[in-house]
Amino acid sequence: RWWRARQIEPERKRVPNLLSGEAPIIMVAVDTRHMDDPRHVALLRNVSLMLASGPEYRLILTTVIAPDQSGGESAQLEHRVRLKHWAEPLKLPPERVTLHVLEDTDPANALVEFARRNLVDLIALGAPGPDEAPMAWWRSVASTVTSHAHCSVHVVRLPRILRG
Repeated sequence: RWWRARQIEPERKRVPNLLSGEAPIIMVAVDTRHMDDPRHVALLRNVSLMLASGPEYRLILTTVIAPDQSGGESAQLEHRVRLKHWAEPLKLPPERVTLHVLEDTDPANALVEFARRNLVDLIALGAPGPDEAPMAWWRSVASTVTSHAHCSVHVVRLPRILRG
């Protein structure tokens, strides 16, 4: 009423409305350079739980590679295949999943900007525990994405038992 009394139309933000058919988008950042990292299992388990809450969610899988080390189209294809293999246990139909290999020297910024441009509702990514190496790739990317993202960020850590 306050806005109407002043004859001002407030800016409306995009909010997923499941009744209108608008599908919420979950973006998952996967480090395809280290596919044997145990964080992938924890991240996959968490994403699976998120997707189980409703069939309307769409999934965007992303990875970031350095432009000078990309190796052109063959590297793009290799990392896209790794993303596809990462997602296989989810058993999602192809129309619910897209795969994106971004080339950038700043992975965190690339992820944040990609999420913003694609109207992502939630970003999921892995991070090291507090007692793990402070300069780990996961930590720097996770903290930067969390602090700069326009949407919610779900940070996944390994349970202490699995960290050793």
